Amino acid sequence: MAARRKYRAAPRKRKGPGAGLIIIAVVIVVIIIIVGLQVFQPRSATPTTATSPTPGYVDVGVTAPDFNLRIITEERLTDQSLTLSSLRGKVVLVEFMVSWCQACRQLEPAVGDLYKIYGQEGVEFVTVAGTYGGATAESTSQFIKEFHTPWTFLLDTTNRVFDSYGIKATPTFFVISREGKVLARIEGGSYEELAVAINNALIAKTVGG
Repeated sequence: MAARRKYRAAPRKRKGPGAGLIIIAVVIVVIIIIVGLQVFQPRSATPTTATSPTPGYVDVGVTAPDFNLRIITEERLTDQSLTLSSLRGKVVLVEFMVSWCQACRQLEPAVGDLYKIYGQEGVEFVTVAGTYGGATAESTSQFIKEFHTPWTFLLDTTNRVFDSYGIKATPTFFVISREGKVLARIEGGSYEELAVAINNALIAKTVGG
């Protein structure tokens, strides 16, 4: 009687001990990247704040929402403040920025050149600095000192004014007429684009505004 042959099952290959850990590590890295991208967004798509329950999108043709913010200098955040409506009777260029914004830093010298020209013609320059993404009063003061900006900087410590104007990216500029109407809203922009908008505001008043 023939002897039965014994068969042994081939041993299963074991997965490397680090396979599970690698998958977990990859998931963590992806989450960190997503969170990091969200941190550098100036505002959420549907912002809600206690002080500004119905933030909107300020566009051309509407009256610029009034605000009152504390003045910040290259030295510190002061106790003095500025109200936008106090500038009625003048063409106003309002810039929204944050101190770490690279686009803001690249365009700031051009804004300085515009100030040298149009500041002498009575145009008021006002920069509203936000506190998104870790920006602080100290980093904003450093920005002012670095670029030697002679016009008025205001600090939006709660980002409430950013919300009320519907700021989605920085820098964003508003050219406001002597009557307080928004004549231009420019996201990013260039020296030429800003110069044309300011000139149009001055001409509109000359013609009869």
